[in-house]
Amino acid sequence: MSVMNDGTFKICVPPKSGESLTSFIHRMAHLNGCEAKDIWTAVSHSNDKSKSHIKFSRFDYDLRIFEREALAVLLGLTVEELNGMSSLKMYSKFFNDPFEDSEIAATMLRDVFNTNVRKICPLCVKENNVLKLIWQIKEIDICPIHEVRLKSECGHCSGKISYSDNILFDPTCSNQACAGSLLSEYEKVPKNEDQFSKQKQYYEDWEFLLFNDTELAQEQKGLSMEQSLAIKLLFIAQGQQKIYSRKDIGYLSKNIIKSLASFIKSNRIVKRVRVQDVLHVLRAVGLSIEKFALMKVSSEYLESILVKREILPSSECLTPWCRQHKKRHVKMQLSKERIESRNRQEKVRYSYFYTCTSCFMRYGYHPVTKAWGEIHGQIDLISTILRLASDGLTRSQVTAKLNKNLFYISEIFGYLAYRNLLPAQINQTYSNVQDKKSWRTIDYFRSVNIDWREYPEFRYKKLKQAFGWSLVTYSYYYADSDVQEYLINKPSTLKKPLKKYAKINELVDSGLDDLFDSELNISIEQVAATVNVSEATLRNHGQVQVITQQRERQLSNRLNMQERELRELFDHELIKRRELGVEFPFRDVYKTLNHRREYIGYRFPGLLNYIIRMINEYNQFLKQADETNKRLEIRNIISDTYNKYYKLNVSLVARRLGINYIHVAGYRQLKSMISEEIEDFHKKI
Repeated sequence: MSVMNDGTFKICVPPKSGESLTSFIHRMAHLNGCEAKDIWTAVSHSNDKSKSHIKFSRFDYDLRIFEREALAVLLGLTVEELNGMSSLKMYSKFFNDPFEDSEIAATMLRDVFNTNVRKICPLCVKENNVLKLIWQIKEIDICPIHEVRLKSECGHCSGKISYSDNILFDPTCSNQACAGSLLSEYEKVPKNEDQFSKQKQYYEDWEFLLFNDTELAQEQKGLSMEQSLAIKLLFIAQGQQKIYSRKDIGYLSKNIIKSLASFIKSNRIVKRVRVQDVLHVLRAVGLSIEKFALMKVSSEYLESILVKREILPSSECLTPWCRQHKKRHVKMQLSKERIESRNRQEKVRYSYFYTCTSCFMRYGYHPVTKAWGEIHGQIDLISTILRLASDGLTRSQVTAKLNKNLFYISEIFGYLAYRNLLPAQINQTYSNVQDKKSWRTIDYFRSVNIDWREYPEFRYKKLKQAFGWSLVTYSYYYADSDVQEYLINKPSTLKKPLKKYAKINELVDSGLDDLFDSELNISIEQVAATVNVSEATLRNHGQVQVITQQRERQLSNRLNMQERELRELFDHELIKRRELGVEFPFRDVYKTLNHRREYIGYRFPGLLNYIIRMINEYNQFLKQADETNKRLEIRNIISDTYNKYYKLNVSLVARRLGINYIHVAGYRQLKSMISEEIEDFHKKI
């Protein structure tokens, strides 16, 4: 490289308007007698110097790949001039410190920035010898100056234009078999007012994002720039209403809205503000990015979205059997987590709830009525179960009567037994469990990873595998006060909270329908892959039985189809043999169906009975046909014998049939037939 003593190139030129950093590197490398990769090696971070596979395009959008000060000095620029040719100005509109969030920033831009091929306007390259940064935006297809379509491939061989090709000074196709000019072919776009106005708006938006220093959102006190931008985006998407209301926000998905709101209130990053979302909302409401930058969020909206939900103090426990019932100093433990009520008719969610540390019922203030109450409907359910148990109903009978989960009902029985609320004869069964313990009750549960948010059958399964407990033993120990207090204080270990899968039933039903229609084998593995969840999720949500039933239905359907096909094969062969009048022995039946008798009998017992019946009927038909033909033959021979010998007897007729010893036992039926026909012949004459 031709470098001065101060570390700069001997020949330095200023960058051109809108020029990308990679374009300027190409120009400077050519003027100073080196290649772009030499500059790349000189300024790359030490751990990247040997990585020749790194995309050259990253100089335009990745802030981590090179040392900015070293590159600015080498090119004879200030750092500000260098930043103006990369994506840094756009990043500065989203992040307080783009270098700190460089990885997220690069990922955000890569979604809208074409990094695999170079896009060019051939006429701009000819006239100004420049490659513009804005051309690489995916949604920009037209050069508004020359009204030609941006091209990314050779017009002669359709080979892609590489990002690292120095087409400013060697505009020939890198394909040696082609070597055509990349600037000789271009497509003039027909005059289309809508298309051009849309592309012009895209161009203006991205010029503002990439090259203008104006911030998109005024940074609010105590909030980061990205949080402030998230508030402004929601404000515009909600139609600039004064008070924040999630349900009134349009143009964004529910998940994005929830994530942005969570990010604003708690700085918990779920999804960041994406440039695609900003542009989508602004174009939907008819705002340019420049006008959006000038707008301000109303103080009322800021206050409403940042207001913190007030947590009301706990009230009294309403459980009749609780020791703390209607006591002034009831001990309630607060939990801040969103849960869904078990009462399916209400379908409400609570931002927080209290747990009574005596009876372990869960309470909260209803989000609509603001009334204090037990949130799972368990008080009424437990009271009902206690009444049914007092009437003599067993756990299974209560389960059937209430149409509830057996394991859940068993846990309630254990809860009642632990508090001596069940009738004496039932309570005695549970009391005997205490004699079998070798540890403290709490130690059993500490040694096994369970969660009170799990379905009860999965909790029981883990403890049964660990200690061989019966359902009675498990339910009694689970009701222990120390165990319950341990579980409510234990952090959740569920990978995905159940509340995120409220529609898992619909997903599975839809996936099963697709598998059934496509005739793919239904299994829990296949269903998990189809609906994009784990097998554990399906098991935890009780979908195994649904999948099993559908698999059995599929198997039954396939067996029915196979049975119809086998029956059609059999019927076709039977008709053919009937027309020919030939026998159809069972060995030929199984050859026709290509299956052994054992297979048919095991899988299709109904088909086997049908085959046996039809073969017997066919054999009877053949027997009757043979008898009819034989009688006709005997009649003809009797007539011919009488005309020839003027006498008739059984032996004479039999000899003419070819049978010399008609009186042996084997010809008894034929002998009887000849006698009958001779008698009929004599009657006629």
